Amino acid sequence: QTVPRVSELYSARLATSAAAMLVLASALLVTGVAVGAAAVVRAGAVVLTAGVLVTQWQMLQLARKRP
Repeated sequence: QTVPRVSELYSARLATSAAAMLVLASALLVTGVAVGAAAVVRAGAVVLTAGVLVTQWQMLQLARKRP
């Protein structure tokens, strides 16, 4: 049995969007804490949650494909 390539295991589109969400969330959280803006921190937390959920979805899909 051949070893699958990384590109066969993950969706590049989903991985890119998850990475973008996590980077944006980090920037929002750091900025919000630095300036003391609770709304910005809250927005960062929401974006972070979305990025984590997308990553979790990919892990579930991977587990279903390759048990």
